[in-house]
Amino acid sequence: MILHLNGGFDIFLKALTSLGISKWLNVIIFGRDPPQQTLNIISKHVNSVTSLSRLPRDSLVDIYSSVHATVIPNRFESF
Repeated sequence: MILHLNGGFDIFLKALTSLGISKWLNVIIFGRDPPQQTLNIISKHVNSVTSLSRLPRDSLVDIYSSVHATVIPNRFESF
């Protein structure tokens, strides 16, 4: 799963905690560097967390094609 950290991270965290512990879930975070506390919280609920920070646009194709789900938590629709 890819996670974009935008204005709705708390929404993602609430959904993740309602799923319970998902030790089969691997999360890749990019968009901005999350605080260590955020990584620690997510790590309690998933198998692994990887933070890739900001990425060049040309590398996104490879990343998106390698995952099963993408989550973009946000408080407004930007598309």
